[in-house]
Amino acid sequence: MKTLFRIILLTALIAGVSACAPRETIELVVIGNAFGSNTIPQLYEAALAEDMDAKVNTYSWMKPAASPATYLENLQTETELRKAIKNADAILLAFSPSWGNAADNMFFNDLCGGEDNLDCQRKTTAKAKRDWISVFNNIAELRDGQPVVLRVLIWGDWVYPAYYGDKITAEETAILTPYFHEYQDLQSSTPGVKAALVFPQAYEELLSMGYFQEDGLHFSETGSAAAVDLLRGLGYESAGIEGLADLTVTFNETGCEVTPLEGDVPNPIYIRVENPTDGENAVIIFTLEEGNDAQDVLDFKGDGLPPFVKDFVTHLAPGLNSSDFYEVTLNDGGENYVVCGQDGVGALAVPLILKP
Repeated sequence: MKTLFRIILLTALIAGVSACAPRETIELVVIGNAFGSNTIPQLYEAALAEDMDAKVNTYSWMKPAASPATYLENLQTETELRKAIKNADAILLAFSPSWGNAADNMFFNDLCGGEDNLDCQRKTTAKAKRDWISVFNNIAELRDGQPVVLRVLIWGDWVYPAYYGDKITAEETAILTPYFHEYQDLQSSTPGVKAALVFPQAYEELLSMGYFQEDGLHFSETGSAAAVDLLRGLGYESAGIEGLADLTVTFNETGCEVTPLEGDVPNPIYIRVENPTDGENAVIIFTLEEGNDAQDVLDFKGDGLPPFVKDFVTHLAPGLNSSDFYEVTLNDGGENYVVCGQDGVGALAVPLILKP
């Protein structure tokens, strides 16, 4: 995976949209499953053209029924979409919380699992968050450090009665809402992203303001315009974006340091390796034969893998004075040894053991 540069916030877009130096043409990419029944993409395109005094070319990749996981696959395989993201000056994303539909139905039918009937909500939310991280990381890789206006539209509290046929109770709303917020908080806190929350007001107030169509769920022209006003309020600053790492390994002159990994070990796991040294350093991940442990790894010196390695997982080596970002699929269910190593020296630190 190519090196992804550190986040650089710009007051003007040197290589993109700039309020100080308008471009003749702006390339806008719209991605998401939340645009099919509203006019937000068209209104945002018009706003961008007006605010930047430029022609806007819009590339839309909108699939109303698709999940974030589907978009992740598209980002990895669809040539035209990948090309559009690489060339974009601005990217607008919005995913509806439809990723929770199956879990909601299980919850309402007392089939969600666990003593509190919420196991499926926890698992579904964790997967949705993981999908978001993967979507963002793929965009970051495609951008390769080039600044872009990256805006995300987040669907307020979302637990609107009309979505559930007006059958959801106030108690059920209070139970489900935090899971949507957990996902939304991740989106809005992602470095390099500016997010607009649509809308934090109470549902009844939004209805009275005419923000919904007759179905009480999809945005009307008024609601779409209000959402675009929120997006315009974010401005058009660009940022260089980098992938979100679960684990960062940083080499120094005597060994390496590893950021703490909180919670369950995800699989695949995203690892950033920083090597600001002149040493031929690398991170090697493997499993061991039964009867061997971390001390055996530390005692082994020389080149290559120790003879007691059971399965080789991966070798991560960004090069001298550089860093890189990797997606690694661990051996599921076993102890994966993460070892900082150097040719001719062996292990530089006590191995980190990951068990997904």
